[in-house]
Amino acid sequence: MLQNVIPGRKKQSSYYKDHVTKRGKNIVQDVKKAFGDDVDDLLNKAMEGDGATLRMLGERLRRGEIALELLPLVEQALTTHYDATAQFNKTKANVLKSGSKNALAIKKARVDVGLANQRHQHENKEIALRYSLGKKSEIQRHTYAMGFERLKAFVAHSMTKTEQAVNVQKTINQPAIKQAKSDGERTMEVAKHLLENGEKSRVDLLPRKVYEVPGSKENQPTWFGKLKTFVGMN
Repeated sequence: MLQNVIPGRKKQSSYYKDHVTKRGKNIVQDVKKAFGDDVDDLLNKAMEGDGATLRMLGERLRRGEIALELLPLVEQALTTHYDATAQFNKTKANVLKSGSKNALAIKKARVDVGLANQRHQHENKEIALRYSLGKKSEIQRHTYAMGFERLKAFVAHSMTKTEQAVNVQKTINQPAIKQAKSDGERTMEVAKHLLENGEKSRVDLLPRKVYEVPGSKENQPTWFGKLKTFVGMN
């Protein structure tokens, strides 16, 4: 039986002080209930090189990786099948409802055509009367509509200019935003490099990406004005 695959290693408890177990007793108990694992025991045995524990953890890793790769495909297959079944029945129901609706519409059309003929005669007389009564209302409506369209055009023009100015400013800000993000990422990269290499670290080998627009901040207002002219905002 494989035991202590790391020869000459003392128990890890003599190397690493446990600062968290006493503070997280409830969490330890819940983890054990949920997963059946005594985390402290597993860590100690693994670090001591216990072969059975390492083999068990390796099997968990292998099965877990397979599950993470296959389960999304299984989920997609099942949900697609269920969605397709639902869509099939929904489509069939809609077809039947459409058939019922249109069959009734045909019957109704046969009745309506007779009434429509009578109404046609009446509306010819009503049209003449409606014209004489509605002329003043139409003039008033037209005056209002023309003024309202001018107002909408003015508001739309004002809003468009504002949106264009904001879009230009967002575009101008992109290098600075990208620079801030890049600097943050480089800070983490440098920190990891220092932790991994210690005194052998070579931070000078980690170049800094520069996205900022060339020129001093004093020159940016003039540069911004030229850009606005270029995009037709001035």
